[in-house]
Amino acid sequence: MFEYTWFNDLLSSLDSQDVDKLKTECSKIDVTVKKGILKYLKTCNRNDRHIKKQMDPCLIQQIMIEKTLLLFGSRIKSLTLDSSYDSEILPVLRKNCENLRTIKLELKNYNKKNCYNVFKEMFKLKEIEILNYPRDAGSFKLLKNLPFGVKNLTLIPNDFGLLLSDKFSTIINDLSDRLTSLTIENCVIDKKVFKSIAHCCRLTRLSLEGCHLPENQSSISCLMGLEYVNLSRTINIKNCIFISMALYCTRIKCLKLNYLNSSQLSKCAIQQLSLIRNLEDFSVIGLTHFDNDFTCRLVNLKRLDCQGCDKINDACVKNILRKNYDIEHLNVIGTSVTKHIKNFTINHVKNRQTKMTLFVNDELFDKYFGFANPSPEKHGNVIIASKKL
Repeated sequence: MFEYTWFNDLLSSLDSQDVDKLKTECSKIDVTVKKGILKYLKTCNRNDRHIKKQMDPCLIQQIMIEKTLLLFGSRIKSLTLDSSYDSEILPVLRKNCENLRTIKLELKNYNKKNCYNVFKEMFKLKEIEILNYPRDAGSFKLLKNLPFGVKNLTLIPNDFGLLLSDKFSTIINDLSDRLTSLTIENCVIDKKVFKSIAHCCRLTRLSLEGCHLPENQSSISCLMGLEYVNLSRTINIKNCIFISMALYCTRIKCLKLNYLNSSQLSKCAIQQLSLIRNLEDFSVIGLTHFDNDFTCRLVNLKRLDCQGCDKINDACVKNILRKNYDIEHLNVIGTSVTKHIKNFTINHVKNRQTKMTLFVNDELFDKYFGFANPSPEKHGNVIIASKKL
């Protein structure tokens, strides 16, 4: 329990009388739990009794947190509850934590009877992060009637394939004029939900990593304020997304397109992304369309991850170094670069003030004896490494 920063912050804000009050309440917990377990043992199998004799520490922890929220919930501004807890804590949360600004939930179950209107009266709430989200259709009640001030929403299910359909579309529509950050991972997104996302005009951060996108994809031309986009591992992404991103989302600074199915995408559409002149952090791990024609168009990058892009060779890396003077991180592991690129990088970067790290294959190291991950080599302000540090 005491590993949570929010709990430590709360304790530090309490005076001695409040601390004594909390200790008194928590001292009653062991007795309560013991009575419950003794009652349960009467109905237990004899063979199971030696297992059941120990008090469940998670149950004790849950009751202690419930007591804390009951007494001092109104003082808490940031709250994290992991999978040690279940949804029985949500009604206590709803009644006693009206001043919350940020909440992160990763409960081991989400009983729908406990989920209804949890956040409705938390008018100061700005950020909601829900992990381990269930497939149960009734679980959407957890997101109903969100307060007006919510700007950041994260939804990550407990396994792949949660279908986000009409009900979730309504939730996004209600938040569309104020959401600034939206993260949805490993979900199946239908046409209406995608259209709702595409109209969240205030978004600066969007992550749809691992999502299955609909066949008909709306233009994202309204998302002109985007600065961070993660579309890694998305399924069924269309060329039109990249074209509208290049034309309208020109403020993007960080773009992640890792492990996309290149067979569904045209080289021409991908190359349009070079029009985004504010781009500083670009990740295209495993993207086969990433070649010399693309690298010669990129400028002003600080970080580039093109691990596994087999068309990347020495000429590509030279283009990248020449046109991206301030680059600090370049990952070319699993590409076709040779040992010569090390010396070129060292000589090219030696007069710069900024440091740079180059990630290359193990066999390119001077002291490579056949074992994985040789020690990094330092040459002036250049570090040569075989894996991310």
